This record gives sequence, structure tokens and C-alpha cells, in this order.
Amino acid sequence: MMRVLWFTPSPGLYSPTTYGTWVEALQKAIMKYGKDLEVGLCFEFGNSNTKQEKDGFTYYPINIRTGLKNKIQILSSPREEYALLRPHYIQAVKDFKPDIIHCFGTELWHYSLLAKEIDVPMVVHIMGFQNIYNDVGNMVTHKADIYRDCHYNPFSIFRYAYFRQKKSRIRCQMELEEMRLNHYFMGRTNWDKAIVKNLSPGSKYYYCAEAIRPQIYNSDNVWTLHNNEKLRLITIGSGSGLKGNEIILKTAKILKDLLHIDFEWRVTTNANAIRPYEKVVGINHAEVNVNLIGRVDTNGIIDELAKADIYVHTAIIDNSPNTLCEAQLIGVPVIATNVGGIPQLVEDGRTGILYPYNESYALAFHIVDLYQDKKKMLDISKKEYAMSHERHNPETIVKTLTNIYTNIIKESK
Repeated sequence: MMRVLWFTPSPGLYSPTTYGTWVEALQKAIMKYGKDLEVGLCFEFGNSNTKQEKDGFTYYPINIRTGLKNKIQILSSPREEYALLRPHYIQAVKDFKPDIIHCFGTELWHYSLLAKEIDVPMVVHIMGFQNIYNDVGNMVTHKADIYRDCHYNPFSIFRYAYFRQKKSRIRCQMELEEMRLNHYFMGRTNWDKAIVKNLSPGSKYYYCAEAIRPQIYNSDNVWTLHNNEKLRLITIGSGSGLKGNEIILKTAKILKDLLHIDFEWRVTTNANAIRPYEKVVGINHAEVNVNLIGRVDTNGIIDELAKADIYVHTAIIDNSPNTLCEAQLIGVPVIATNVGGIPQLVEDGRTGILYPYNESYALAFHIVDLYQDKKKMLDISKKEYAMSHERHNPETIVKTLTNIYTNIIKESK
């Protein structure tokens, strides 16, 4: 039996959500196919510091947000936050006694800094990358952040200019330290493979696909060609700064006012998230047929994807977005930005359509062209459905993980 300790950004099945997360999905795959793995999870959690064993997993929740002193320390710097988390991390390692440690993410969660003080082999899973995210974040995003802050706090321009930029800069420094300290990495795309090759020279990189919520992977409710009275678009996302909110608004205006398309663009975010971008581009979402439907649970997402004509992914940077993968699993034809790792998920013209992220006209034209070509919509749906189900097969993912762990343990000895 191989003992593996995961450091994760969320609690997984320790505190399952109605929406489901990739951590929960990976745990469920382990429960079904990973009989040779004994897994522990260490994560930050709001109201507990008590170790718990449940359903074959060992959980180490960490609560550092207690007391005014700790809260001030956390707000002051990501390094101070890590200093509070570090002893809890080390205690979890000592208690669980893993054969290998698997750290998920580098951009906001810096647990892989432990590599400089523990002798347990460690593999770091590249999810996003803060240094690149900061570089790609354009002036539209920065202006929108300022608008958002000013809406809530009269002193927010100072807070934005100093605290946000300072904390982001420190996170970038810590992330680069993680790359230098570690020698084994895991990822899903050529984008994150290039990050490892160039920022951690001499390291080993392993490929492993992402686990997807089983309700979506196994869904019987799949996309079929519709005869909707008007074009129905869907974008699944949080509406955060790197998700291309301004492109949604600008493209919707082109579709409505210039191309005179009868459509509805449904977006799973809320008015607070979209409002700063409306101020930047001068477009109100309701006036260009953008319908903000808020956060949707798993069954709701399946229903939205199955009923849509086209899924549109507008992020200005992404590695391997689960929302895009889920759309392909349901079979709705996808149009996505040609950024980050997305070209490894979408083969342009075959399993979806790619477009330059900042070209709203190009996106509008692609939407109209695809919607008017029913044969191409059906062909994309068929090919992406087959490809994505092969890529995200949970049994294959668990086997791949187990092989990676085994190789690293053997080599490290």
C-alpha cells in the first residue's frame, strides 16, 4: 500500500459542495480504482484543526484565521501566511508518514516550499501560474479592479496600488522559489510543460489529465442539435478578472447591433462581477442580451450545456479549464481562446474553434459561422465528445497517477 499525502486548495469530500470540485472528483476516482493507494489530504479550512479519518481518507484541516494577531499577519504578506501554515504542514507530514507528497498548485498555495526542509519525495502539480497571470492581465483588467474597489471602499485606490500589488509580487517570488526547489512536476498541457522546462531546468515532468466531476463525465443528458428560435450561448465561469468579461460584452454588442443576430448569452456570474467591466467598455450587459444567471450547481450546468447551441470560453489566460472540458464531455460545440494550454484541449476546426482572445469581432464571426453550419456543429460535437471521454477517463487517470508516484519514489531512493 502506497501512502500519499495531498496538499490541496480545497477540502474535497471532507466538506463536499453542491457544485462539486475536481478534488472531490479525483477522490471518487481513487475510491473506485485506487485500491493500492492510501491518501491523506491537508488543506486550509475555516473552522477545524482536528485530524479526521473518513471513507478511507485521512484529513488534516488547518485553521489559522483565529485571533486578531493571526488575521493581521495573514493580511500583511503571503510569506507571513505561509509562516502560520508551515508548522501545520510539517505536523501533517510527520503524522501521516507518506511515501510521497503531491502538491496541487503553486500560484496561491505555497506548500511545495516544504521541499527545502523535508526528505519525503514531492511532486508539484502545475495548475495555473501567477507570474504569467500577472503578465497577461491587461489594462482592462486593472481598470476594472480599480472600479470594483472604489465601489466598495473610498480608500481602495491606495489599497489596490499598494497591498494588492505587493501581495501579488510576493506570491510571484514564492512561486519561482517553488520551481527552483522542486525536481518533479506534473501537468496537463504543453503550456505548463514549458513552464517547468524553463523555470525548473533539469526537472522531470509527467503528464496526467484532470479528473472531472463524475456526474458530468457519466451524464446521460448530452447535447443534440437544437431548433431554438434564437441562438443560445453559454459561458461557465466565475467572472473573475482573467475570464474575458469585457470580450463577452463587446462581442455581444457586435452580434446584436452590427450583425443583428437574435440570441441570448447566458453567463454563470453575477452583476457585481460584471459591473466593473461594464464601466470600462461602456456596455450594459442587459442591453446586449447577456443574461447573468449566477452560480449553478452540477445538474444545472449539465442542463445549461445540453440546451445551449454553442459554449464560449473567453478567458484571456488558462491552463486546462475544467469548464471547457466539461462542455466537451456534454458535447456542446465549443469556441475558445487560443491561449495557455487550451490548444491541447481544442484542436482547431476538429474538436472546437479557436480564436485570438482579444478579438471580439473574430469571436462574433466564428459564432455566426459555426451556428450557420449545422453539419460542422454535429461533427465537432461527435469528435470532442469521444476525445474528452478518453482524455478524462477516471480509471486511466488513477493508473497514471499511481505510475508517476511509483517512478518518483524509486528514483528518489
